[in-house]
Amino acid sequence: MHDPDEPKHGPASHPEHSDIAERLTAIERRLAALEARQAAGRPSAGAPVPPPQAAPVTHGGHAFEVSERWLQRLGIALLLFGLAFLFKYSIDRAWLTPWVRVGIVMVAGGTLLALAWRFAGPRQLLARTLAGGGIACLYGAIFAAFELYHLVGYIPAFAGMLLVTAAAFALALGRIGVPMAALGTVGGFATPFVLYTDQENVTGLLFYAALLTLGGLGIYLRHRWRSLLWLTVIGAWSVVLGAFLASRHSVFGLPDPDALPPLRLAVIGFWLAFAMLPLRGWRQGVENAAETPLVMTTPVVGLIFCEQLWTLDDGRWAAIWGGVAIVYAGIAWAIRRLPLLCWLQMLVAVMLLAVGLWHVLGEDMLLLAVSSEAIVLMALARRLHSPWPRRMAHALFAASLYVVFWRLFQHPAHGIPFVNRQALTDLDVLGLAVIAAWLSGRSGRDLYAISVYAGLLALAYREFSGLTNGQAWVSAAWAMCGAALLIGALRSNHASMRRLAMGTLVLVAAKLLLVDLSHIGAVWRILISAGLGAMFLLLSYVLPSLARRFSTTVQPERAAGGEEKEGLGNEEEQEPET
Repeated sequence: MHDPDEPKHGPASHPEHSDIAERLTAIERRLAALEARQAAGRPSAGAPVPPPQAAPVTHGGHAFEVSERWLQRLGIALLLFGLAFLFKYSIDRAWLTPWVRVGIVMVAGGTLLALAWRFAGPRQLLARTLAGGGIACLYGAIFAAFELYHLVGYIPAFAGMLLVTAAAFALALGRIGVPMAALGTVGGFATPFVLYTDQENVTGLLFYAALLTLGGLGIYLRHRWRSLLWLTVIGAWSVVLGAFLASRHSVFGLPDPDALPPLRLAVIGFWLAFAMLPLRGWRQGVENAAETPLVMTTPVVGLIFCEQLWTLDDGRWAAIWGGVAIVYAGIAWAIRRLPLLCWLQMLVAVMLLAVGLWHVLGEDMLLLAVSSEAIVLMALARRLHSPWPRRMAHALFAASLYVVFWRLFQHPAHGIPFVNRQALTDLDVLGLAVIAAWLSGRSGRDLYAISVYAGLLALAYREFSGLTNGQAWVSAAWAMCGAALLIGALRSNHASMRRLAMGTLVLVAAKLLLVDLSHIGAVWRILISAGLGAMFLLLSYVLPSLARRFSTTVQPERAAGGEEKEGLGNEEEQEPET
């Protein structure tokens, strides 16, 4: 207890307390002075008044920035159109010679670039717009001099385009930034296609693409401009594709033998460069999100080109892709500290192994491998809480289901129904799609369920339609599927499932009247009509009792564990998509 005779120490009796009190008093005085200034609407008399400065428009709010950007784009576009109309009018009137026209456009482009350099910094948006217009004028002038007026040859035109590309990169590294780098990359890779001639020089074209790719990747490694990276990757593979198409003598023929060595070297070089780029930071445990998609896209594109550039038998292809799969698996083991890159490398290994097995076993193995890879991607998305593996898995499953439906409608049945290699493969893919429906959450569950159900109906049609009285077997199988789906819909209280089941049963009745009666014998007509009719009547009789039974058994369970089941349901529904 506190002794009443003991002296009490107030806040000001201690030196530290007195210091705190003085600070609080000073803060209160400063706050009072600031409130007085705000109320007066003007600064205090003793405070120096700074000179008025015009604030940049770009800092005036989002609306002003958007308005400025669109006004600049419209302005530069209208200016370029005006120059084009002027030259068209001068051509019609024969006022200006071709050299003068090209010179005026180049002067206009140089002027725009000078103004862009002048406004860079305080008016960055305006500088980027002017610089883009200037680069476009210079590209257009060189193209007109070469292609339209034939004033210069291929070598001077190509050198001029190369200088404009270098100027764009210099502006990007100087004061303008990433838009000029993107424009220079697009213009540089488009130059061989814009200045196209009948003289094929595949080696020179691919060497030029390699130099441009090295320059783009070097700038990306220094400044981390994501758009520059992907424009460089797309441009490099586009040049390879253009060289491949230009070197063929026919649409479906092989490239010229002299063009094969540089094409093969370019494909292998680009594959290695783009595949090694995401692995730079594995020793430091660093993953770059901008480079991660290269792990999957690079081997897919490289695989397609390799299959076209080399003519080997299936055994050699299986050995090659199996060896490359082992290399990717080894890389995955080496970078196992990086979970995302490790999983992606393993997926690439699985994909390449599946392609190798496809060369030996056919398309069934490839279909199963792609579907299994999609399942692994979905599991990876749930583990990493990342949406893009799930999107990639959806794309793979969309391709797999497309192939399955194409097989169902194009490939006839072989052997015993449902007990043959083709049918078992299709059933396996549909079963994996059921797992995908469970892993995808509520966002894609219905779509997967409808696809699987439609696939089962189509599979039953293919397997039974070739038999004697096969249409009757098809109708019976469809009716059983519809009845099973209806019972499941009642059990889960799913309205969409119930409508789908009723639609199936209506479809069976329509098929029976319009198709089956003219394709089956008299005995089968009696059996199928009476059997389906009896089944429909039995369903209609037990339907109310089933509905009451399921409603009385499901509702008490939900009421008893309502909070827990609602939480689980919400957790499933709100599965992370970020």
